[in-house]
Amino acid sequence: MAGHFHASCARILRREAEFLPVESNFVIFDADDQETLVKRAVKELNLNEKLYRAPGVHTANLKSQERAARAGRISHPNLPG
Repeated sequence: MAGHFHASCARILRREAEFLPVESNFVIFDADDQETLVKRAVKELNLNEKLYRAPGVHTANLKSQERAARAGRISHPNLPG
């Protein structure tokens, strides 16, 4: 059921994209997609996969983005301003 809900929301967002701060061709990464992407980046950068485990790298990246957004250095979709 959640999959159908999210698909419906994505369709609405794409349809209304011209009124929102998103492009209509945006991509939604679920948790599995995010972990796969982090694993691929770690591998492509030739980092030690045991030292740079995907969940930890992903969490560190999110925290870094939030700190930068709060400091006004980048915009962040989940923070005001």
